[in-house]
Amino acid sequence: MTNKKNNLDYNTKKIAIRCLTIPEKGYGNFSRCLNIAKSLREKNIQIYFLVDYNKSISKILQKNNFKFISKNKFQHDSKFVLNFLYEEKIDNIIIDMREKSENISKFLFKNNFRSILFDDAWCKNVYSDILFNGTNVKDYHKYKKINKNSKLFLNTKYWIINENFLYFRKKLLDIKEKQKYHIVISMGGVDPNNLTLNVVNSIKDIKIINITIIVGPLFDNLSQLNKIIKSYKNIKLIKSSNEIWKDLSKADVAITNGGNTLFESCALSIPTLSIPAFKHEVKYSEAFMKENFCVNLGLREINQEKINSNLLNLLENTLLRKKMFYSGKKIIDGKGLLRVQKIILNSLI
Repeated sequence: MTNKKNNLDYNTKKIAIRCLTIPEKGYGNFSRCLNIAKSLREKNIQIYFLVDYNKSISKILQKNNFKFISKNKFQHDSKFVLNFLYEEKIDNIIIDMREKSENISKFLFKNNFRSILFDDAWCKNVYSDILFNGTNVKDYHKYKKINKNSKLFLNTKYWIINENFLYFRKKLLDIKEKQKYHIVISMGGVDPNNLTLNVVNSIKDIKIINITIIVGPLFDNLSQLNKIIKSYKNIKLIKSSNEIWKDLSKADVAITNGGNTLFESCALSIPTLSIPAFKHEVKYSEAFMKENFCVNLGLREINQEKINSNLLNLLENTLLRKKMFYSGKKIIDGKGLLRVQKIILNSLI
C-alpha cells in the first residue's frame, strides 16, 4: 500500500519515528532508532521523533539536534500519529514500539498510510509495507502478511548496529591465556532488575581479573554501585559510554543481558556470558548459545556462585573462547545498518 507518489528528492523527504522510550522497557528500541535516524540524516532526510516522555532521551535528542515531540502519555496513540503525519506532511514513518507496533501499523494501513516496522518478538500480523526483524530466533519470524505487498527482511543480516563496531572487532591473537583478564559488565541502558550489582558482587574478588562496568543513560542505582566498588582498585565504572564499541572491545569476556548488548558483544566477537533480563531475551540467549557464541546463564540469574564459576571456566578454556570468537563473526557481520538504510531509501515515496 502506498501514498500518493511525488517527485521530491531526498533533500525534501521526511520520516517520522515513533519509538519506545519508557525506562522500564529498556533502551534498545531507542538506540536502534537513533542509529537509523543518524544514518538517514546523512542522506539529507528530515527526521521527526515521537517519543514517550523521558528526560534522558530528550537530552540525547537535543544533543543530536533532532526534532521531536515528547509526551507523558500518547492518548489514542495511532490517531495521534496519523494526525501528526498529515499536519507535518510526512509520507513515511518508522515504528519501533514492541507490542504496540502492530496496532499502530494496522491503523495506518486501514487509513492508506505507509509504514516501516522494526520488530524483535512482538508482532504476529504484518500491516506495514516493510518489516525488519534482525534477531536470530526463527520463532520470532513467523508472521502472517495482511498487507500482501509487505516486504519482510529477517535474520541478523539486518541487525542495526553502529558502523564503528566493525572497526573494533576482537582479533584472534587477543584470545589467549593471560595473567590478568579484562571483564566488561554491561546490562544495557536501564537494568531495571539490578543485575549489574549482583554480577559485580559475584566476581569482584576474583584475583585474576580487572573489571569495567558500563552503565547506560537510564541506570538509576549509581549510589549503591559506587558503595560496592569504591574499595576495589581493579574496578572501573563508565557512565553512558559515548564509544560503547571501544569500551566493550577491550573485554576478554563480556557479561551482558540478553538484549541489545548481547548482539553488540556478538558483533565484536567477544566471548560472552549472558543473563537475560526479560522473558523475550531468553530465546536470544538460547539461540546464541546454540550457535556456539555465548553461555546462557538463565533469566535474571542471581546465583553468585554460578556466575563466578562459569566465568572462571570460560577464562580457563581458551579453545572455547576461540570458538565463540569465530561464531560471533559468522552471526553478525556489522553491515546491517547499511543494508537497512539502502532498503528504506529505495522505498521512500
